[in-house]
Amino acid sequence: MTKSLRVRDYMTEHPVTLPPDMAITEAIEILVKNKISGATVINGDGKIIGVLSEIDCLRALRDGSYYGEDAGLVSDFMTREVDTARPDQDILELAEYMIAKRRRRLPIAAEDGRFLGQFSARALLKAILKYQGQTGKPGSGR
Repeated sequence: MTKSLRVRDYMTEHPVTLPPDMAITEAIEILVKNKISGATVINGDGKIIGVLSEIDCLRALRDGSYYGEDAGLVSDFMTREVDTARPDQDILELAEYMIAKRRRRLPIAAEDGRFLGQFSARALLKAILKYQGQTGKPGSGR
């Protein structure tokens, strides 16, 4: 595979995102409806401030039912330390990182922290299959 395969060419540019002030129950409905296991949390300036995963949602529902209260807001349960990728990053380099850190997806950030899109393991698989199909390398079905 060549170094010319870049994240920007395979990232999803408009994935589901969530605002920090959304009710967690509404966020859960969005994740379930869209059949996704998490979403990037974006502030009003378009910057990445967190990620909300299904595990974060489970914790919110558990805590809410335990204390007999409303579950709260996305910002109350999101993961604040977020790994990100750059749009110009080589996808093989990113694949190594995702494997090592056991990440299924990463938000793509501009230098100023603005959210640009998302890169997923599925996007990586598609890129590899497309590349193999174009080159006729083993595993390409040619």
